[in-house]
Amino acid sequence: MTNFIPTTPVAANPPAVIAGFLDHISELQKLSRSPATIKAYRSDLRQFARFCDEHSMAQTLPMAPFVIASFISWMAQRGLKAVTIGRRLSAISALHKKSGHEDPTKTNLVSETMDGLRRQRAAAGERANRMTPMDPAKLQEMAGELSGSIVDTRDWAITLLGFSGLLRRSEIAALNHDDVEWRADGIVLHIRRSKTDQGGEGAVVGVPRASNEGICPVVALKSYIAATGAIEGPLFRNHSPAAKHIRIDPRVVASAVKKFSERVNLDPAKYAGHSLRSGGATAMAQKGVDLGLIVNHGRWQNPQTVSRHYIRPANALGVANPMREVL
Repeated sequence: MTNFIPTTPVAANPPAVIAGFLDHISELQKLSRSPATIKAYRSDLRQFARFCDEHSMAQTLPMAPFVIASFISWMAQRGLKAVTIGRRLSAISALHKKSGHEDPTKTNLVSETMDGLRRQRAAAGERANRMTPMDPAKLQEMAGELSGSIVDTRDWAITLLGFSGLLRRSEIAALNHDDVEWRADGIVLHIRRSKTDQGGEGAVVGVPRASNEGICPVVALKSYIAATGAIEGPLFRNHSPAAKHIRIDPRVVASAVKKFSERVNLDPAKYAGHSLRSGGATAMAQKGVDLGLIVNHGRWQNPQTVSRHYIRPANALGVANPMREVL
């Protein structure tokens, strides 16, 4: 994963049987995290290696807590957001755990340095960059701006499925034709694996027909499948000459949302793939849907995530606002 060197090396020339176990263990370790996570960790650890090089610090494990704290200071002075710095600490933590060392990011020095940075940034008004939630009214506007091309037909089906199923970008991209179960009143999606289900237990998401056909995810998906003529393999495919019929990259989801947002004069910088998931949850909250049902539909592990980021903002001025009893 990096050039960092453990101070406790694996025994040289292990017996053949043990060597086979080591190879298998290594393969299983690689599968313990998603390819996207591994890619992000590698990028973050390259930045840590750069820091160590610039400051003549030996790249041997375990790293001293003072080195990690200094890395936090170095990043902060370069204007990196606290959330980015926290992610890079996660990569350093994973590296140490993989190498069998104690995690230096959990020491008092590192934890207190990071806590101090978060407080400092919060006092300065730094907030996490959250995309604006999508809503049915905006979707209705977008429906009138479709070109009829196969790419627009695909992207519209992606957009409506992401909104109605509270789907993550990776979940949308991973769908196959046999993951879609067609029923009279809608479709059932079989999610094989997701961000919070790395073990691959799977989940089932029901997407009902909409009363308004213009923004009906079932109608949109049927139109796309009819346009492609495909009945098996990846559900959503590329349609460029260079990569025809290949499964889409999850980034296509964000591009689709930005494209449609721009067509109805919305700022595309404020909309991306997560706008669909957050928008669907927010729309349900505004309709008074029970928190437990929203959490279950979106497959969140922590209900507070939904309550803090979707329910509370959606109902901030609702009938349950206690100040309405005063003013």
